[in-house]
Amino acid sequence: MNKTVMLAGIVLIFLGIGVFTTPKYYSHKYERYMDMTGYNKPYGVALAAAGALFVRKSLTKKYKPDPEVTLICPKCDEAFELTESSEKRCPKCGTDLELLKGFYERHPERKENGEPQRQERDM
Repeated sequence: MNKTVMLAGIVLIFLGIGVFTTPKYYSHKYERYMDMTGYNKPYGVALAAAGALFVRKSLTKKYKPDPEVTLICPKCDEAFELTESSEKRCPKCGTDLELLKGFYERHPERKENGEPQRQERDM
């Protein structure tokens, strides 16, 4: 999309310059003569300004970085960012890491929900 906005801006700039410099136009295809002598300057400036805004928008658009991926070790419950452990193995125990998103839905027994453990309730 960034390249499309820039291309549209460049086309508008050249179109505005063309309208500004050439107020009279004859179309051979449609056999029509257009005279924009009174309107060519404001119209040309407006088109060029719109094109400049498009180009500026495409150059200064800030993209959101990719969301950081958080991984968790199922053995020692340690969370890591993907940049910390690029080989996707726990640096402490060597177990394969899993994505944190959806981890507790896949392992409901690991979820701490505030209830006492079964062994503590039986005592």
